[in-house]
Amino acid sequence: MRYSVDATAVTALVTDVASCLDDATTAAAQAVAAVDDATAALKNDAAAVRAALDAVFASRRQSGPSLTAHAAELIAGIQKATVAYVAGDEEMASTTSSASSAVAPLRGRGFGRAVF
Repeated sequence: MRYSVDATAVTALVTDVASCLDDATTAAAQAVAAVDDATAALKNDAAAVRAALDAVFASRRQSGPSLTAHAAELIAGIQKATVAYVAGDEEMASTTSSASSAVAPLRGRGFGRAVF
């Protein structure tokens, strides 16, 4: 079984996702501002409507920014895991090269028994 990580592709993916997160962060801020404007436009005689709008969007004030922050944490985790994988792969290759040069090659047909 073989595994590999294309660090360049991961970097490109993370860059694209980070750009989308910037757009999502902006959209969430614009949505909250629009809700603020809508509720402020309501007159005092529409207090029940205003309260209902506030109740509906209260959770969105938390979830929008929280979602983008969580996604940013996930991207950082992906980057960290990719760097760790590449570093581990390089270390394994180095260790394998060192170990293989220290092992005497098999000679003859004596595989499985000592032949000197």
